[in-house]
Amino acid sequence: MEASKYLGQFADASRHFKLFGAKLLVEKMDPGEVKTAGGLILSAPSHVKGTVKAHEPLVLTVLAVGEGYTNDEGTPIPLTVKPGNIIVCNANGVSFFSTLPGVPSYTEMKVGITTETDVQLLFADANEFDAYTKAFTIPATTPANVISAIAP
Repeated sequence: MEASKYLGQFADASRHFKLFGAKLLVEKMDPGEVKTAGGLILSAPSHVKGTVKAHEPLVLTVLAVGEGYTNDEGTPIPLTVKPGNIIVCNANGVSFFSTLPGVPSYTEMKVGITTETDVQLLFADANEFDAYTKAFTIPATTPANVISAIAP
């Protein structure tokens, strides 16, 4: 998986802004392609221009997190998600920024806001996410009729 373009910038800048509650500032990542032991390349589905793939999960790097929750007594409860974590959530759960003032060479629709409750999978870092994706590669010994049944 590609490295985060903005994680270092937001680690330094996070002392200058505040996210409220369970909000997460995230960067959309390209999980890339997975190569099977037999050499097949399973790439992530490409986006069709002009449409939204609402049911396609997004792989995101957490750049900054809010202060967390408070219980009924007012005791703060920190978030489970931390900056640098890799998360997976539904595309409908993220609001992306078309522009981001003050961020040099910002790529449009790359950074957005979501909440901890929208997180479906949580990985400590990119290495853990890569290990997860490798666990689902198709072995070279899988018969062709099985591959055609599971590959789109």
